[in-house]
Amino acid sequence: MIYNHVFSLDPAFELNASRLKKNLLRLIHQQEFSPEVMEGKDPGLILVIPDVICEKCQQCQDVDICRDDSLNSLPLEFEAKAQLYGQAARPAWRCKVCDFDLSLARIEKRLIDLLNRRVVTYQMQDLKCVNCKMVANSLMGSRCQCTGKFEQTIGNMSPEKLTNPNLLNQMTDIRLFVRLLRNFGNLHQMRMLQDSAEKMLLLMQV
Repeated sequence: MIYNHVFSLDPAFELNASRLKKNLLRLIHQQEFSPEVMEGKDPGLILVIPDVICEKCQQCQDVDICRDDSLNSLPLEFEAKAQLYGQAARPAWRCKVCDFDLSLARIEKRLIDLLNRRVVTYQMQDLKCVNCKMVANSLMGSRCQCTGKFEQTIGNMSPEKLTNPNLLNQMTDIRLFVRLLRNFGNLHQMRMLQDSAEKMLLLMQV
């Protein structure tokens, strides 16, 4: 972290810099000696849309909708810049190869499809007994024959505990995934995506 390297150079600020570091890490729910902090890994959420095809050059590319700053800037900022230079406002979603506008409508449909797939997979998952590890063979029973409770097998783990932290990973928390898509749809005015995600959250009683 930049502040730590700069302020720690002066012994008079070393203690304050250490406290500031701990407080900031606490705000983003990171431990001081975690791999993300020690190795400089990005602790943010990861959601990569695979194989997005440019309509102009037909190049296939992965789009990271969480960590790509050009995608997550507010549309009003781009409109203000365009008006300042006398140009028409254009989307921030650009092909990395030819700089052509990517189709937001197609990307929204891809996100809705990914949302539906994740929710269906989550609803169709097997439940496993916490004691004997047997898979539930009844749709109505709330407990196993050994009296142990059933637990989910997918969709219930936080990303930082997984080797593959991409939210498309079926093991990641399904509610976190749906909330992210709802907020993303709201930010980029993708109304169908936002409405679909909100309905999913209501069905899951979040």
